[in-house]
Amino acid sequence: MDLFIFFYFFAEYGYTMNITEKSDVYSYRVVLLEILSGRSAVENRVREVSHIVEWVKKKMGSFEPTVTILDAKLQAGVDLP
Repeated sequence: MDLFIFFYFFAEYGYTMNITEKSDVYSYRVVLLEILSGRSAVENRVREVSHIVEWVKKKMGSFEPTVTILDAKLQAGVDLP
């Protein structure tokens, strides 16, 4: 199995090797984040590998508007406060 496929699975899969409804929902959320943000689930940066879920958590914890998570093409139709 390709290493990057593991980034679509719920973290518990690594311990139990069982696919459950939770892992299915997690995978769906990762794909949805990819669509909305225009980013890959995993991106190789200069010094680190960035997972989309961690990236969104950082964005949500900052003072930036939530809309900044959206792909620029989607942001064009959104009025920022």
